[in-house]
Amino acid sequence: MDSSLIQTLAVYALPVLFAITLHEAAHGYVAKLFGDNTAYSMGRVSLNPARHIDPIGTIAVPLLLYFMTSGQFVFGYAKPVPVAFDHLRNPRWHGMWVALAGPGSNVLQAFLWALVAVGLVVARVQEPFFTQMAQAGVLVNLVMAAFNLFAHRALWHLRGAGAGGGWRDHQGVDAAGDGGAQEPGAADAATHPGAGAVSRAAAAPPPSMPAPTPNTSTDSHKYR
Repeated sequence: MDSSLIQTLAVYALPVLFAITLHEAAHGYVAKLFGDNTAYSMGRVSLNPARHIDPIGTIAVPLLLYFMTSGQFVFGYAKPVPVAFDHLRNPRWHGMWVALAGPGSNVLQAFLWALVAVGLVVARVQEPFFTQMAQAGVLVNLVMAAFNLFAHRALWHLRGAGAGGGWRDHQGVDAAGDGGAQEPGAADAATHPGAGAVSRAAAAPPPSMPAPTPNTSTDSHKYR
């Protein structure tokens, strides 16, 4: 195995594991805090990386892209965290905080890694490995937060006032293809990938159709 690959993996392994684990656990923790125990009952509010790692999206895809692009581009994702919006005490606003919990945890981690970098300089630590790891921690978390904030904002706008019920006017589709939505009035699911999401608006009903009734069925989303 190429020595540069081993060095890169060693530098990024800890920051990436922390970034993914705390990001996913934060979604489930905030959901539980506001009344939805779905992720908690599935063991997703955990600091164990194995509960959040997707063998394909977290390991295979990043390694494949690394070799295909000579390390110039790497993309990956973790297992989505299920959140049932209708279990939240205030679906519209609490749903927003659930969505922001993951990126928020990454911003906090980036700040902590920056403090580590400053601490290494103050302590005059000359070992490049630790400095590179701290820099990787800042970079990984800022990139993850930025991509997720963009994805959540896009899907939130398409979602509109739907968090409290009513006509669903969006379908969430992620890069891996495991997102999706049911017909209006049924349970719909949007997946927010760790590195972005693509959303598309579903066709609105013809004017001749009667106005849709409020949606009272289960409204579940998955966050990454």
